[in-house]
Amino acid sequence: MNEFPTNHPENVYPDIGGWISGPMLDSEPVPAGQVRRGDRIIYGGRLFEVTAEPVGAWYHEDGQLVSGVAIIAASGSAVWTLYRQPDDILHRVP
Repeated sequence: MNEFPTNHPENVYPDIGGWISGPMLDSEPVPAGQVRRGDRIIYGGRLFEVTAEPVGAWYHEDGQLVSGVAIIAASGSAVWTLYRQPDDILHRVP
């Protein structure tokens, strides 16, 4: 699925420095491998809720088969899967 759904008007930006227009939320950096069901994460300027425990997954990155984690998340009525390396940093809303 598309990692950047465009049919949702809500935009939330992490407080990670720099100037960004729009509402700000405090967030903490967390490795993707430590994200759990029920966590709220900020990704691509949107707030998502993780709806299932992340699981190990294989996916293609730059044409190469890669082992990582699959994080199922939802924003509004859109649900999709983010494929990340366990040490990739995401931003969790405490």
